[in-house]
Amino acid sequence: MAGLISVATPVKSIVDRETATLWRLLLNSRKPKQEEPEKASPPPLFVSRLDPHIAPELSRLRQFNARDFSAAEKTLATGLLTDALHGILDTVFTRLIQDIDTALDGSSHQAQAVRTAEESINNVKDKIDHYMGWVVKFLSGQRLVVTIEHYDALVHQLPGTNISYAAFELPTGLAERAAGTLADMKSGRCTNTGDAIELLIEFIDVAVDPMIRVPMELMQFSFLVERTLNGVLSLGITMIKKMLRKLPPVLPKELLPVLARHMEAFLVPDASTLNPKITRMPEPACVRAGHANV
Repeated sequence: MAGLISVATPVKSIVDRETATLWRLLLNSRKPKQEEPEKASPPPLFVSRLDPHIAPELSRLRQFNARDFSAAEKTLATGLLTDALHGILDTVFTRLIQDIDTALDGSSHQAQAVRTAEESINNVKDKIDHYMGWVVKFLSGQRLVVTIEHYDALVHQLPGTNISYAAFELPTGLAERAAGTLADMKSGRCTNTGDAIELLIEFIDVAVDPMIRVPMELMQFSFLVERTLNGVLSLGITMIKKMLRKLPPVLPKELLPVLARHMEAFLVPDASTLNPKITRMPEPACVRAGHANV
């Protein structure tokens, strides 16, 4: 009897192990397969063309270490930012105002109000020039390294061309609402020019943070310098918004399709439309004048 037990015990052990293995396989087969998470779609963008020299010059400066920045390079870096801000103001606002002026024939009191708006944009440009020249003396090489890295991620060059552009992510909700509002403006369902202007103001707010506020935080200026720059920024944005909000009373609803086509040019809902849209976007003033820095 003792001999039978010694032979049977290993067999039972083997059976138990095989049974446990079969149960594990059965239980695992019943578990739902975990699906791989879908890759998030690229966000919609607000895109503006820039002077052609900006993207390649930023890429060049991106290779610099903090100690590599001479006084001349610091001036060049601030000049690139100035040119970028001018370019966005040109394409988004000045071109819109000029299109409206053309549609109004340039002879009515409405046209005069529109030309006053263009003067406001030029005043903002003058302030940008003045304070960018002032801030150069506070720029260290380290401040420029982190700031140029930030701008280099915003500014791109269209492959195979000399087209530079800045791209800002739009909140999905804003992009969807904008698409609906612009479609209504073009079809005639929307007759309120104020809605169009408020939408344009929302685009301003989207671009201001990455283009101006974030770089200022990265540079970590002293309290006095930061307070001065924040004051200038607030004043400039307030001037632009105030100027834009003066337009609806003088704009006939017949101009809503003009506003819609202009604003729609900067919206890129998905990556597949990026390249063809950029080539048709409004150009900065220097490109239209034929003397871009390249």
